[in-house]
Amino acid sequence: MPILKGGGNENIVRQAVIELRANETLTDLEPLLSFFAGFVLDIPLVQQIMRWDMTILRESPWYQQILKEGLETGEKQGLQQGLQQESLKLVWKLIDRRFGSLSSDFSLKINQLSITQLEELAAELLDLTEINQLENWLQQNHQNLKSSDYITERIYENEFVEPAKFLPVRFRTVKKQVNKIIRY
Repeated sequence: MPILKGGGNENIVRQAVIELRANETLTDLEPLLSFFAGFVLDIPLVQQIMRWDMTILRESPWYQQILKEGLETGEKQGLQQGLQQESLKLVWKLIDRRFGSLSSDFSLKINQLSITQLEELAAELLDLTEINQLENWLQQNHQNLKSSDYITERIYENEFVEPAKFLPVRFRTVKKQVNKIIRY
């Protein structure tokens, strides 16, 4: 096969296509040939050699699997980013309500916290009364991700839990309490 020897030669790829089409049991390998040929030849040339457009490739099981994995990865990243943004939004509402605006040093540290750390900070902010307490909390919790953060984030990434169940009950409870406080 040209994939192994001479696959970058247009004539060898053309001959391989002829041989694949001549044998009914090998016709399913045509998308695979085009896939590998696309690594060493220009895509328009591969399309011209195969005499088909991207529609055929999109229908192949390889393309469908790659697309599925890409969509799942994008969805996970989107959910993770959404949780991070909502957690940050809640923390900043609490901070603004309790302490007003903070220095950029605080902002930088808070914006780098993990989701779990943001949830813990949100719960803690309900009890903090002085800015130095917040500073102490940030110093204690900003160093490294706790092992529970690491485990929770790995579990989420590997789909051991459904995304809707990922948001801990504690965070939802804190969020409800904050919304009550902010409305008054």
